[in-house]
Amino acid sequence: MSDTFHPAWTELYKVQTAKDWQRQLGSSSSGVLGAVAAGWAGGAASGFAIGVRMRNPWLVAGSTVIGGIAGGAFGYELFSGMFEQLYDVYIVE
Repeated sequence: MSDTFHPAWTELYKVQTAKDWQRQLGSSSSGVLGAVAAGWAGGAASGFAIGVRMRNPWLVAGSTVIGGIAGGAFGYELFSGMFEQLYDVYIVE
């Protein structure tokens, strides 16, 4: 392993060290699925929006990557937070 890798950055580490591992597993899983879905949608939408206006392939590729990253970050936080709220309301209570 490289010196820059730190296990605290992984979802597995979050699940292993959580007080309620089932909640964290669901939160991480939902977050990853949300990141994939929203990243795909964000990348497609931004690439399409730029592609309609400008025909430069570098701008389209760049906007697709940036839209995918932004959508993925947003999707992770949204889906993970939604799972945690639902878990706290319906499972814990």
